[in-house]
Amino acid sequence: MAENYYTKEELQKFLQCVYESSEYKVYTFFRLLAFSGMRKGEVLALTWSDVHLTDMTISITKTQSRGKDGINVQTAKTNESMRTVWLDKKTISILKEWKKEQRSWLLQGRL
Repeated sequence: MAENYYTKEELQKFLQCVYESSEYKVYTFFRLLAFSGMRKGEVLALTWSDVHLTDMTISITKTQSRGKDGINVQTAKTNESMRTVWLDKKTISILKEWKKEQRSWLLQGRL
């Protein structure tokens, strides 16, 4: 029976491949999924006001979903879904780098 998760080594290899072959925002997305325990919709709904770089935390208060009317961002369905997640130093460093890159994209009109 196939396992439904990566081993530590498989995850490291996957993230290295994503880092080498994708845009930095894709790498940042998968890093957050792997090291925060957040769901895909929670990561996609994040704004910079949810990210607390100095405290090394993220406040999860909303989620993104796709419906017949397109993409929707809504508040979390339950109180248990609303939470604060602590992040490790490397993930914080990656987020800081993505924030710099995103600013550059905005100045270039790429976003």
